[in-house]
Amino acid sequence: MLFDGAGITHAGKKERRRLNRDLQVIFQDPYISLNPTKTVGSTLAEPLSVHQRLSRSTTRTRVGALAELPVHRA
Repeated sequence: MLFDGAGITHAGKKERRRLNRDLQVIFQDPYISLNPTKTVGSTLAEPLSVHQRLSRSTTRTRVGALAELPVHRA
């Protein structure tokens, strides 16, 4: 498996920790993987505040920018 051009299948503990900032499991059943009590904005903000430790105002700005991105369908 490749991520950002590098093999990650046999990544060690330190490398997996670094990758956790950029990767997240997304389960295919939205009823299990998405919390219906949270807004889309708060769902997007959570990894930014946890992994990147951004301020609330910076997180809000980044979430707003993410919401404006065009949707690409496979």
